[in-house]
Amino acid sequence: MKIHLMSRRVLIQVIALLLITVFLILLIAAPHYRRMEPLQFYLLLALVFLALILLLLLFLRARQLSVENRKYIAERDESEAKIIKANRLYLLISQINQMIVKTTDEATLFKEACRIAIETGKFKMAWVGIIDESTRILRPVMHDGMDLEYLSAIKIIADNRVPEGRGPTGTALLEGKYVFCNDIETDPRMVPWRTEALKRNYLSSIALPIMKSGKLIGAFTLYADTKNFFDAEEIALLEETARDISFALDVFEKEMLRKRAEAVILERERRYQTLAESSPVGIFHTDASGYTTYVNPMWSLISGLPFQEALGDGWFSVVHPEDKPALVKGWQEATKKQTTSSTEYRFVRPDGTIAWVIGQAVPERNAEHEIIGYVGTITDITEHKKAEQEIARIYKEKETALNRIKDRVISLDNEWRYTFLNDAAMVIHPEGKKEIIGKTIWEVHPELIGTNFQKNYQDAMRAKKVVEFEDYYAPMDSWFFAKVYPSDDGLTVFYKDITEQKKAEEDIRSTNEKLRQLTTHLQTIREEERKRIGREIHDELGQQLTAIKMDVAWIDKKIPEETTLLKAKLKNIMTLLDGSNQSIRRILSELRPGVLDENGLLEAMQWLDSQFTANTGIPVIFSTVEKKIRSSEPIANCIFRVYQEALTNITRYANAHKVFSSLNITGDNIVVTIEDDGQGFDMASVKNKKSFGILGMKERVLSLGGAFELISSPGKGTKIIISLPYITSDNS
Repeated sequence: MKIHLMSRRVLIQVIALLLITVFLILLIAAPHYRRMEPLQFYLLLALVFLALILLLLLFLRARQLSVENRKYIAERDESEAKIIKANRLYLLISQINQMIVKTTDEATLFKEACRIAIETGKFKMAWVGIIDESTRILRPVMHDGMDLEYLSAIKIIADNRVPEGRGPTGTALLEGKYVFCNDIETDPRMVPWRTEALKRNYLSSIALPIMKSGKLIGAFTLYADTKNFFDAEEIALLEETARDISFALDVFEKEMLRKRAEAVILERERRYQTLAESSPVGIFHTDASGYTTYVNPMWSLISGLPFQEALGDGWFSVVHPEDKPALVKGWQEATKKQTTSSTEYRFVRPDGTIAWVIGQAVPERNAEHEIIGYVGTITDITEHKKAEQEIARIYKEKETALNRIKDRVISLDNEWRYTFLNDAAMVIHPEGKKEIIGKTIWEVHPELIGTNFQKNYQDAMRAKKVVEFEDYYAPMDSWFFAKVYPSDDGLTVFYKDITEQKKAEEDIRSTNEKLRQLTTHLQTIREEERKRIGREIHDELGQQLTAIKMDVAWIDKKIPEETTLLKAKLKNIMTLLDGSNQSIRRILSELRPGVLDENGLLEAMQWLDSQFTANTGIPVIFSTVEKKIRSSEPIANCIFRVYQEALTNITRYANAHKVFSSLNITGDNIVVTIEDDGQGFDMASVKNKKSFGILGMKERVLSLGGAFELISSPGKGTKIIISLPYITSDNS
């Protein structure tokens, strides 16, 4: 600036000197003008002309220097303004940084940032907005400066699909970088807010994204009352300010998390202390070398050793002498391998009593995974040990008792492994108990897989119920009866060899079958004999009685009427002969009713019904859908006799009012039911009596391959159901 001013003054002085020189030359030359030689005159003119040209050049240079000087002054003023502006922004950053150091919460940070931006940064207005995650609308949380309710009149959305999301602030939120507007009046992005902004003389603006923990949460927006306010340098400094604010938010977040973690740790420590003090198990803590630093009250109660005496290696003094070597060895191995330690040992309390404990300790590690100590527990298992000893004693007694019985006994756990075999069971386990215990039954006896043995064992295990069954065991060619008892620990199986019993049952079954065959044969012979006897009575005795009656009638005619005594005697004889014929017909009916042979089974049953009703006055309601039954003679005889016997029993014992009966063919069977509404009876009591009528009916039906069912109870009547193979007379 000084160089330009001096050059201008020198030029002015030179121009003035030249003007004076030209004036002096003209003044001196004027008196001699007419006496000059032409050459002198022309030299003088040339000198004056040169002086004028030099004067013109100096004048032009002076004008140029004047223009340059004005430009320099403008540049100087602009530079000074930039320096002032930069100083203001640096001061803004400095004050914000100082504020960040002193601030501990988010609200104060935003409030002070806006205040400093207005007071130090000389912005027209500053505000901080936070994104509402549910609506994506930017909610103002703090502002300062000349607001005039601007924030209540605008709406900014972090969504570029709507105009409210395409302004500088909305774009900054979407892109995560600063966005500025240096001419709000003409910038098309500012259309939604232009009117409100110009009312308040907001001519330029910038939006700076605010981050927290790496996530964009809002924006810091500044307004200036000057167009083209934001240049590269200013933007860079404001970006730094936004980064400082984001950094402060990260610090606040970390501090909050730290305090929260500290609170959690303190709460955990307090809870741990409370749990340790009230724990039902003994708790201890050691340093990395195994030196005890803490025991809880329960530990002292179990061991009988006070807190102070237990610290360091003091606790070792009450360990049972027999357990010390193993305890030391186990502890040394655990610390060497840096693994969990678990040992059973005994304390000898000061009063001489013994306490069995199980001690467990786990390494305690720091953030670098280095062991800094051990935390452990001791659990009083004295009563458990006593129970174990008692269980062992009981188990020994049980084993002795089970070894004395003849039944074979095995025990299996829930994985089907053998846990016990008595001596009797070793008959099928010649390998020996030591070879069997621990193996699964399917491993020792693979031949049982898929058999009833496996099915029943699995059913008992699954349903937790006692299962009894009999089955044949092929490898020993023997039958066994097994009773399976489930428990929470597995199964216990009692089984006995019933081969001889099965053989006896088979013999009985065979004998019964032969007896039934014999019964069938006897029934057939009996029916045939009845038929023969009936035929002979009918053919011989009947004819003879008829002949005698005819002879007596002839004699009666030949005797005179006056012989009344003889006439009366002959009449008595004829009456006796008629009675004999009636008896013969009754006997023939009982031996073999003619209606069965002549009219078939259905009419024979209906005839029995009518006879029953005539004799007892009890109605019989008979139902059937069959028109005619063409059963074989043995089947028809069986049904007839059973039906006859059932009606006889009703007459004798039932005290019934009605009888219901039916006959139907179902598939390959003929089914007959007889039911009364009488007094019924207790079936259990009948089984204990020799009821040959019921037994005879049952055996008669079973002998023909049929089924017999008797149903009765006191006061509810009696029902008989028989089912026989329907063999027609054509196939008999």
